[in-house]
Amino acid sequence: MGCDMGVKDYKVALMPSGPFSHPLRADILAGHLCWYLAHAEGEEGVARLIEAAEGGEFRLSDPFPEGFLPLPVDDPGECARLFQEAEEEFVKKNSGVRSEWVSIRKRARKLAFLSKDKWRVGISRPAVLLERIKGNLGPGDLLPSLRLPWEKKDPAPGRAVAAPEEWTSLHTAINRLTDGAENAALHERVGVAYPEGTRLDLYV
Repeated sequence: MGCDMGVKDYKVALMPSGPFSHPLRADILAGHLCWYLAHAEGEEGVARLIEAAEGGEFRLSDPFPEGFLPLPVDDPGECARLFQEAEEEFVKKNSGVRSEWVSIRKRARKLAFLSKDKWRVGISRPAVLLERIKGNLGPGDLLPSLRLPWEKKDPAPGRAVAAPEEWTSLHTAINRLTDGAENAALHERVGVAYPEGTRLDLYV
């Protein structure tokens, strides 16, 4: 966010009380915000929001699990070296046994979130895996949680967050000008239902 423009950061807590017809993303929420402003202030309100977004004065994140931030896209060149380092550390900690490494590496590639207090610029999935193997990160610091072979079968979950449940439903696209259904617009949509008590953090 551009501090030189006097922009402030806000964290908004979202507590879902029911299922959503699609996964929550920034573009979906921004669309809802546009419709709210269209009803509340008309076209001027929407134009003001779009102008602020295009000028960098307004940005909206995806909602993240409470206390977590997303891992960035990895640099393949840097990752090869770090995965090799993580493998050597894994074999050393796993009594010289290498057989489970491939499974651990596959699971590490699916890591999506890291606890906010452990997140840093330049972090990557192999770097996170290396820190996990060294014992600098616990199972509750990662989503999905990553258990290692030498740990107890059911380690303390720490800050581990229950994953949302996906479901599918039929949906019809709506023409916003007529408020009627579009022709031949029936399609299947994946929805999500968050476990009771889930909190999501949204950054504005």
